[in-house]
Amino acid sequence: MAKHTLLTKKQAAESLTVSIRSIDRMISKQELCAVKVLGSIRIPLTEIENHIDKQLNATKKKQKHHIQ
Repeated sequence: MAKHTLLTKKQAAESLTVSIRSIDRMISKQELCAVKVLGSIRIPLTEIENHIDKQLNATKKKQKHHIQ
């Protein structure tokens, strides 16, 4: 059983509904961690999930601050 689920850049882009180029930029800016497997870039599924959580939390904080 695999300990980590790894996604291709295309799969990561589809799960975030962004372009593959956006995934490349996010990796370059270290917004997403990626690993090389035999020369191919893979993004751990947990990285995608953590990114979504961070974005949701930031949105909630902005909304809460705006309301007050």
